[in-house]
Amino acid sequence: MAEQARKETDIKEGGGKQSTKKKPRYLYALAFVLLLLALSAGLYFTGLLSRFLPGQEQEVSPDAPPRYSLPLSEFQVNLADAGARRFLRMTIYLAYDESALAEEIAAREPEMRSEIIAVLRDKTVADLEGPEGMAALQEAILAQLNQMLQEGQVSSIYFTELLIQ
Repeated sequence: MAEQARKETDIKEGGGKQSTKKKPRYLYALAFVLLLLALSAGLYFTGLLSRFLPGQEQEVSPDAPPRYSLPLSEFQVNLADAGARRFLRMTIYLAYDESALAEEIAAREPEMRSEIIAVLRDKTVADLEGPEGMAALQEAILAQLNQMLQEGQVSSIYFTELLIQ
């Protein structure tokens, strides 16, 4: 009888074998729940959760046309600076919305390159300085190209390489 009373007090105080078995199960369950919460939060914040949930598909706007781009080979021209011999080396990507425009650009690439070179040769280093100078250069090239195209319009010009020496 004394042994049974001692076992009951050990169990109540947490010193028995039965209480040690309950703690790891409780901790494992808590760790599992925390892991699920962390995984769900990670999927939510990366945007991957919407792929797994039915009925919450994102619709693509029918108003937004597809964008196409085409690189032109490297340009290397002398600038119009009077005091020193300066040159510009650049690579351009043309962005457009109509797929039929790719054929016209490919067919008229020599003419387009000639027009771009003419625009570039009229610029000085002072004309190209700062973001305003680069934006003005983009606008000048864009206007010149869109005057000669018939199948569509180039919507943007991207400089992927630009070096002034």
